[in-house]
Amino acid sequence: RARVEAVKTTSHASPETVKRLLQINPDLFIMVRLYTAGSTEGRPNVVTPDGFVFDAVYTLSPVLEADARIEYLEVHNEPNLTIEGLGGYWHDGEEFGNWFLEVVEKLRARFPDAKFGFPGLSPGPTSTAQGRMDSEVFLAQAEFAAQQADWIGMHAYWVNEKEMAERDLGFNFISYRERFPEKLLFLTEFGNPRQPRAVVAEQYARYYGMLRHVNGLGAAFAYILSTSDPVESARWAWRDE
Repeated sequence: RARVEAVKTTSHASPETVKRLLQINPDLFIMVRLYTAGSTEGRPNVVTPDGFVFDAVYTLSPVLEADARIEYLEVHNEPNLTIEGLGGYWHDGEEFGNWFLEVVEKLRARFPDAKFGFPGLSPGPTSTAQGRMDSEVFLAQAEFAAQQADWIGMHAYWVNEKEMAERDLGFNFISYRERFPEKLLFLTEFGNPRQPRAVVAEQYARYYGMLRHVNGLGAAFAYILSTSDPVESARWAWRDE
């Protein structure tokens, strides 16, 4: 009913899920985020390049068997968060950038036709409560690696109408375009967790309408279509499980 044109999954998606999506829309664009656990009970895991690549290959292979056309792969997620590994193998953007380039080099040997993306960051200033390093600082430190990626992911979040159109929140693709004028961009997550679903749905519809006119933006993925986590589902999900 939503007539979606693109869906992003994690590499833990089942082949059955991918096949069902293609039944709904045979021309669907599917992106996959390569996943490994970045933390245990709130403490960052030491995610080595070899360990990440092992997990990625193991979980991704069945998904690619379901649809060999999948090419766009996002390498990890919000690495400026403690729960995603900050403070484990990397401690800032520069260390993550080196990690990212090593991971991509190893993955290219296994998936030579894939297009690897620099992951979206958790947007916002340093927050001890959220375990976040300032996204602007982190990105500046890791820019040397992002420039070598095939494409760049962004995350955009807001909680009210005003924030939806602000360049460091809902419209943060403006600052990314200024920093990376030649790069293909993807909004690999966006959303509003605070308003009633009817309000959020209307905002998303307008947001997608505006994004259609943004040059060099490959796709935009609202967080989250479907999840079995009851807390995440209540706050974010498009559908009830």
